[in-house]
Amino acid sequence: MGKVKDRLRAFFSDSTAPGRMWAILAAVGVGVLFVVALAFVYRWACPWPRSAGTVCEAIVKNPPWALLTSIAAAPALMLTWWWRTVHKDTDINHKQLEIDIAKREERSKRFAEAIQLLSSASLESQLGAVYSLDSLAQESKADADRIADTLCAFIRVHGEKKQKAGNGDESSESGESSATQIDVKHVGQPPAVQAAFSVVAQLNVGGPRLDLRNAQLSGIELIGGFVSDVDLSNADLSNTDLIGAKLWGAYLCKADLRDANLGGANLGGADLWNANLSRAYLCKADLRDANLLGACLCDANLSGANLLGACLCGPYLNDAKLETAVFSKAQFGVKTVFPPGFDPIAAGAICVDDDGNPISEPHWLTALETPGSYDERHS
Repeated sequence: MGKVKDRLRAFFSDSTAPGRMWAILAAVGVGVLFVVALAFVYRWACPWPRSAGTVCEAIVKNPPWALLTSIAAAPALMLTWWWRTVHKDTDINHKQLEIDIAKREERSKRFAEAIQLLSSASLESQLGAVYSLDSLAQESKADADRIADTLCAFIRVHGEKKQKAGNGDESSESGESSATQIDVKHVGQPPAVQAAFSVVAQLNVGGPRLDLRNAQLSGIELIGGFVSDVDLSNADLSNTDLIGAKLWGAYLCKADLRDANLGGANLGGADLWNANLSRAYLCKADLRDANLLGACLCDANLSGANLLGACLCGPYLNDAKLETAVFSKAQFGVKTVFPPGFDPIAAGAICVDDDGNPISEPHWLTALETPGSYDERHS
C-alpha cells in the first residue's frame, strides 16, 4: 500500500510532466459534463407531461443508470489504463537499463581479468585469456574492436621469429673463420599466438583496419579464415598455411610469403607491393585487381590462378608455374620477368609504360634474359 501511495504522490507531484494532473481532472470533468449534457437532451426531448407508452416514459420508469455510470467513468478508466501502461513501460525501461549497466560492468571486469591473464607467462593462462576475450567479443559487438586491437598487440609482441641453425666449421687450422651456411628452420607459432590469430580472423570487426604490421607469423595456420581489411605490411608469413583464406583488400606490402600455402585464397584487391612470394603455392588463388608491383613470384605455383586486372609491373616470375592462369586485362611492364616461352600478350595481358599507358610494341624479359636474381637486385 505504501508503494502505491508513493507512486501516486510522485505521479501528481512530477514537475517533469506539465499539465498531467490537469489532464486527469479535465478527463473526469468531461465525463461529468457528458452526463449533464445527456440530462439536458432528455429534458428537451421529453418535456412534461410525458405521454404514456412513449420512450420518455420508459426511460423514467427504468433509468439507464448502468449506461450513465459507464459514460461518466469511461474517461477516468482510460486515464487509469494510460497511467499504468506508461509507468509499466518506464519500470521495464529502468529495469532493462539496470541490467545493461550490470552487464557492462561485468564485461569490463572480465576484460580486465583477461588482460592480466594475457600478460602471464603461463600458456594455460594465455589461452584462457584469448578464449575469454573471444567470448566477450561474441557477446558484445561493441567491444569487438578493442578486443581485436588487444589480440593484435599480443600477436605482434609474442609472435616468434624463424629459428636459424648454423652449419659449418667455426674455424680453420689457420685460425681464419670459414663461411657459415645459414638454414631457416620452420617452426609453428606458440599455441596462444595461433589461438589469438584464429580469433582475430573470425571477429566481425567493422572498425579500423587490423594492425599486424611487422608481426612475426611464420608457420601460422588459418584455413578458410576471414582476415580481410588487415594491415600485414612487413609481416613474416613464410611457411604459413592460409588455404582458402579471405584476404581481399589486405595490405601485404613487403610481406614475406615465401613457401606460403595460399591455394584457393582470395587476394582480390590486395596490396602486395614488393612482397616476396617465392615458392608460394597460389594454385586457383583469386588475385583479381591485386597490386603485385615489384613482387617476387619466383618458382611460385600460379596454376589456375585468376590475375584478371592485376598489376604485374615489375614482378619476378622466374620459373613460376602459370598453366591455365588467367591474365586477361592484367598489366605488366617491360621489366616484368616471365618464365621462358611464356607469352603474356597471347594470354591477354597488356604491356604498359611507367605511366600506365599501353605500349604499341611490347617487350618483356624472360628468366634467361634476367641479369640477376630478385635478392641480388634488392640487396
